[in-house]
Amino acid sequence: MSVTLSRRAGLLGALTAAAVLVMASPAAALPPFGTAAVSATGAGGQTVLTSVTVGHHQGFDRVVFTSRQGLGGYSVRYVAAITADPSGKPVPLLGSAALLVTFQGTPWTTSPAPQPTITAGFPALKQVKGAGEFEAVASYGLGQATRAGFRAFTLTGPSRLVVDVAASAGGAVGTPSTGAGTGTGTSTGTGGGLPNTGFDTVPLAWVGLALVLAGALTVGVARRYRAT
Repeated sequence: MSVTLSRRAGLLGALTAAAVLVMASPAAALPPFGTAAVSATGAGGQTVLTSVTVGHHQGFDRVVFTSRQGLGGYSVRYVAAITADPSGKPVPLLGSAALLVTFQGTPWTTSPAPQPTITAGFPALKQVKGAGEFEAVASYGLGQATRAGFRAFTLTGPSRLVVDVAASAGGAVGTPSTGAGTGTGTSTGTGGGLPNTGFDTVPLAWVGLALVLAGALTVGVARRYRAT
């Protein structure tokens, strides 16, 4: 009986260790913040954008672009100003820094991408505006409080491009936003529990620590019963 229990405890310990690796890997894979442009050609096909969501997190704010058919090419970069495509008219944004996000290969004539205006008012992210869609290219402007850097990465299930904008070192890093933001055809809010806003690294860290402790306890129990 003690051998069976020991085997079960050992199996539980192995599963716990595997869970720790799975839960910790997304956080470890996050790219660093920087100011250099980020782009990718994608796997081809069309990017059918369905929503733009925003959220406030510890030390940064997040914008998530969701597509229902994978992601094609995209680019994220700092620009001096945002202009509407194709009119070329200026797109004013709140904040002192502007990020231009573009998607290539959108079905602009049959499934136009959403073009919202979101006045988030977060510590880093001040505003998001659609900047037009023309000849299968959808454009968005992100107004950032300062040019403190950003990071961009993709997620699946559903397909998403996540753009995190960093709060300035002298700003309100980690403080909750004063409001949930306003927008059209979008969802906004604070915290890590928003739908389709990617993952929050702080809860993952706590979950990983709890799983490590549970695994250590399980191994200890297994050794105790094995000794008897």
